[in-house]
Amino acid sequence: MKSPLAILILFSFLAFTQGHAATVSGLNTKPERCSAMAPLLADLNTAQFPADWTVYVTCDPGTWQSIEQRVGGVNTGAAFTDRKQKFTIVNGMMYKPLFSFASYVQKTPERILRHEVGHIICNTSSEDVADRYANTGACHKETNSALRACNKRCTSLTENTGPDNKCIVRKPFHGE
Repeated sequence: MKSPLAILILFSFLAFTQGHAATVSGLNTKPERCSAMAPLLADLNTAQFPADWTVYVTCDPGTWQSIEQRVGGVNTGAAFTDRKQKFTIVNGMMYKPLFSFASYVQKTPERILRHEVGHIICNTSSEDVADRYANTGACHKETNSALRACNKRCTSLTENTGPDNKCIVRKPFHGE
């Protein structure tokens, strides 16, 4: 398997930046020849990739297939992220009407991008965590199972309900 960075060197690309967003580059094409570029830029404003990130977009099926073959082990047809090298490669074909989102949890290009941001922000390779981030903006489940259990029972000698109706676990008095 070759390094994803080596793959990027093999392609000629044109890079440009948006004011506060990540750098965006078209792989093996000029931006004006890539119909995915305009909707991708709009979605990137919502997805909020880090400013030090680069998003590469493939604008034709052949370029995407070449990247898949060179990288190997890519388990997606929409996008993938390399957190170490700080880049995401997006298959611009997902902006075409015939692209099928049937096998994806996220059903739009914008949601796919939020999923990729989830990998970055949550610093994870977990698809479930990235999906949670895409759906909720949170890396971890908001509820703690121990606290939920405590809130349900709050009747034992060692637990009381505080002013916010959450349990406070107190140390038992000597002899309790």
